[in-house]
Amino acid sequence: VGSHVGGFTPFAIEITKSMAGLREGFVVVAVDNTRREFGVPAPKTDWQNYGGLTGSVSLICVPKSFVRSTLVHLTEAEFKEGQLKAGRLVGYTFLDTLDTAPIGLGDVEVSLRSSRGEEYSLELESRTAPRGEDMCDTTAFPTVRCILFSASLASAPAWVRECVWTPAFPQRLLALVTKFRGDELEQEYGLCSVTVQQTELLLNGHPLFLRGVSLHDERFGFAGGRTRSRLDALQLVSAAKSLNANALRLAHYPHPRWTVEAARDAGMVFWSEIPVYWSIRFDLPETCRQAESQLRELIWRDALNPAVVIWGIGNETPQRDGREDFFQRLSWVARTLDGRPISAALLHEGGASGTESGTKTGGQRERSIVDPLQKQLDIISVNQYAGWYDGKADPFSVLRDRVWKVDKDRPFIMSEFGAGARHGLHSSPTGPPERWSEEFQESVYELQFAGFARIPNLRGCFPWILKDFQTPMRPLPIQQGFNRKGLFSESGQEKRAARYVRRAYGSAATVQDAALREWCDRLGGDFHLLWPPL
Repeated sequence: VGSHVGGFTPFAIEITKSMAGLREGFVVVAVDNTRREFGVPAPKTDWQNYGGLTGSVSLICVPKSFVRSTLVHLTEAEFKEGQLKAGRLVGYTFLDTLDTAPIGLGDVEVSLRSSRGEEYSLELESRTAPRGEDMCDTTAFPTVRCILFSASLASAPAWVRECVWTPAFPQRLLALVTKFRGDELEQEYGLCSVTVQQTELLLNGHPLFLRGVSLHDERFGFAGGRTRSRLDALQLVSAAKSLNANALRLAHYPHPRWTVEAARDAGMVFWSEIPVYWSIRFDLPETCRQAESQLRELIWRDALNPAVVIWGIGNETPQRDGREDFFQRLSWVARTLDGRPISAALLHEGGASGTESGTKTGGQRERSIVDPLQKQLDIISVNQYAGWYDGKADPFSVLRDRVWKVDKDRPFIMSEFGAGARHGLHSSPTGPPERWSEEFQESVYELQFAGFARIPNLRGCFPWILKDFQTPMRPLPIQQGFNRKGLFSESGQEKRAARYVRRAYGSAATVQDAALREWCDRLGGDFHLLWPPL
């Protein structure tokens, strides 16, 4: 009947013709998680890429003409005292109909609706796709039409302009309502602007510093497994909030809808990415097609979620033939479908492409990012493990000496850093911290954060990682099949480094913006923590 490639994003398959004449039947789903050289992700990943059917399956009955979805993003936004003073919604709607007659902008109505039932109809203006391409790529659905539009909010009523989503007021959501030939679709939408201006990451016009933490889509508990419910997701989000974090990096693939909605409702922004990871075959057309398809599906699903602040298009990818063209295409897709910033986690020194170079300057080890992919990014991000992989002979001196020399024209983010530790393993109180001990991990974090203060355009950091997670690449007896870099153990036990990060994120010296400190204070009282795990 149909097929889909990609194990992380939702999809739909038309079965109308296959059901013709049937009074009853079965839905049979075959799931194949075989690793392939041209796949996204590639065969080698440092996480447990669980197989099987991990999402829900629904049979949806629709009329002959219906609205599949409508997506918008806010541009040209101007704010004053927390209210939207001016702006324009740019978007597109997918309409599905068996009617072969032409469809135009006049056949569809789009409006914003409040929780109190107030409704504001948008005055739609037509627009064309950039480069004249079919930005919506509906070839898999011949009955789908894509209508592009924009609408000014200059004359929007006060209740629309006041309903701006922020981490302090995550409940501020509107309904985006689309009507087409008797069908009506209502979708949750958060009115929000995320932009980059010189070295600042701006949320609704205010500078935003990302006090982040990375996490995999894996439940607490020794058995692991992907999250299966909103409750599983809330436990992860709650653990992150217990660190005074305000941001998540959802590594290294699209996380389930219940996770991104839990983050939004908790007032946490997040970085969302596709699994373009390590040894991707940039030179193969099928690899490019899969990556582009997963990026489109991710943005189509989450474009209305106001908590997305970064679209991630790659992680630690080596410099190989076809890489530049590959990422140019992904960058274009992300910027065409949504206006939020793009980044990629670049490699550190000694990685597959050697994108971190270093020279000794004044007794300090200077590091600069030389990856040409920087040119295509709105935010420069780097993964680095000084004190763990880099500088094993004398890890703490490496950390004390490190100085980062980075481009000053854009925001800079530490997208990964950290060290491994087994929960409950401690060093001798009379000796130096020992590798794999909680004290060693804590010392690495202390020195890393001290070094971050020397980066003037640092606008965020994401410790790796929230909790110990399963991976086939960690066979040491102390690891037991887990990556042990978590701030919490696999069952939710807190390590010393977690307490240090909590103090660092809660201090006025680290939280660089007064508004963010206020948001953090408010969130502490507004969100009912499900921590420790039930």
